[in-house]
Amino acid sequence: MNLITNAADALGDSRGVITVTTGVMECDETYLSDSYLNDNLPGGTYVYLDVSDTECG
Repeated sequence: MNLITNAADALGDSRGVITVTTGVMECDETYLSDSYLNDNLPGGTYVYLDVSDTECG
């Protein structure tokens, strides 16, 4: 919820679009080791959440 609130604040009084995308993907150890959270995660099926808006920042 906080991600969407931040995106709405970025839009301010401007018209814009907030997009929320979810999905499932297979990740191998190489992909996961290059991720931000490199915690030696095992390969496998992971879910993701992506929030974006049309404003800068």
